[in-house]
Amino acid sequence: QGDLERDKGMPLSPMHDRYVPDNVKLSKCQVGFIDVLVLPLYQVLAQMLPDLVNGECLPNLQLSRQYYATREDFAPVEGADIGNGLRSSLAKQMSKIKSFNTSKVVAALKLALRLAWRHQPVLSASISRKKG
Repeated sequence: QGDLERDKGMPLSPMHDRYVPDNVKLSKCQVGFIDVLVLPLYQVLAQMLPDLVNGECLPNLQLSRQYYATREDFAPVEGADIGNGLRSSLAKQMSKIKSFNTSKVVAALKLALRLAWRHQPVLSASISRKKG
């Protein structure tokens, strides 16, 4: 991707410049990705699938975040702030989402999942075993 952006004269996306590997630290990007995107997504999913998300997904996510946050390359890069644009953009989108009635969406997704599980015997049996 970085090569294509360079060829087209576009600004290079973080972590996509093969010639400047230290311009962004991988661990810092992973922690930022978890904090800004994955954790908020899991918080919404927990409303629909609390046992799965709280029992399996969140503990694994916390372990991943801890792993990356304690790596040597987590130290901030001097003069590089890769998150402000993304945070600003997400803040705007989240304000739009907050005004949306999520309880209806959650109810519709739960219904859709129940209907889908009826047609997926392996998945349905697996989930039934976990509950019981």
